[in-house]
Amino acid sequence: LYALIADFTGHGLPAAIGAIPLSQTFFDATQQGASVSSISRSLNRALTKFLPDDMFASAAIAELNADGTRLSLWLGGMPDAILIDAQGNLKEIIGSNHMPLGILDDEEFERDPFTLEVSRGDRLYLYTDGIPESENPAGEMYGDARLLSYFNSRRPDPFTALIDDVRDFTGGKSQIDDITLLELTCQPVDIALQQSDDHTHHKPALPWHI
Repeated sequence: LYALIADFTGHGLPAAIGAIPLSQTFFDATQQGASVSSISRSLNRALTKFLPDDMFASAAIAELNADGTRLSLWLGGMPDAILIDAQGNLKEIIGSNHMPLGILDDEEFERDPFTLEVSRGDRLYLYTDGIPESENPAGEMYGDARLLSYFNSRRPDPFTALIDDVRDFTGGKSQIDDITLLELTCQPVDIALQQSDDHTHHKPALPWHI
């Protein structure tokens, strides 16, 4: 099971121009079962060729193996990732140690992922900086410390609790940046095989919902 979050430089339409080459490269790589290391390199090469010099994309790439026991992560320019156990206790903060995509040439690009063993029910959280940089009507930022407090509190649903708190904190103030938050629960990936009409190819269908 693969996941990608990307946050481009700027806002609006100019910031969206890299979405098509980024997503197409990502989907092509995952269809081939590529590693996180290879995916990050392919994305960087695509964006280095496509984006103007003053643009880049912060990104988080995650892969959960079929047994749900191992996570591979590549984080470039994103906030640190958070891992909690099934009871809501903080297990690990995974540092974002790489440069964003689209900056370094291929020979300079660092693609080594962070790999860790996980237990069933562990939850990984990836998010953009729009959450800690949200402001209240007085101009105060939400901050990393307040965000992290939701992931070591044994709350049954820190995802919803955090989003509700951000809304309360901002007091209806206009959003100044995108806010993306992803929760990935570690468990075996149930891959169903669907036969095509000619019965010669099998296409995996991953269960998902929004």
